[in-house]
Amino acid sequence: MNDNNKVVLSKEQLDNNWEYLKTLLKSTKREGIDDLIKYIESTDFRLSPASASYHHSYIGGLVVHTIEVYKNAVELNKAMKFKISDEQMIIAAVLHDLCKANTYDTYKRNVKENGQWKEVDAFTNNDKWPIGHASKSIIIAQMFIKLDDLEISMIYGHMGPFDGNEHFYTALTQKYPEAILMHTADMLSSKDTRIYEK
Repeated sequence: MNDNNKVVLSKEQLDNNWEYLKTLLKSTKREGIDDLIKYIESTDFRLSPASASYHHSYIGGLVVHTIEVYKNAVELNKAMKFKISDEQMIIAAVLHDLCKANTYDTYKRNVKENGQWKEVDAFTNNDKWPIGHASKSIIIAQMFIKLDDLEISMIYGHMGPFDGNEHFYTALTQKYPEAILMHTADMLSSKDTRIYEK
């Protein structure tokens, strides 16, 4: 059991984190963005963990992870001297794990802490539409908004070679090296590393 079990966000933190992401999405003024936001709010996205046990596995962890990925990506965009627009960065970073909404079931489990038994939240993956991690995020997003080739490439490549096909990743990053940026931003967050000022 990892330290994620010790993270408990207050209702205010949960609300503020989601409002931050919602404000980012609205700032794009992308046609259909309000409908996409309504869809996201109809899911458990704002309360979902980002994983069952690997990283950010606590209530609200998916939104925290998404914020970290976005902020890391903004800094990487400056450092790597890419010319990704603010709008493209928001769309790709905020929607990269859209697929994780409604995929985790919550249950309680007992863990021993300092010799005492304590009940904590635990999660199991129960994806009812397992069509591929990044592909699913792209498909859901495009039900509401149009994504450009760069946004699709950054979302699709955010898993890097860990998606099971390093050959596709090599080909993708030769044409769209910006996918490396999104993969790096995602990995930094999953390793609890931030390259931005809080």
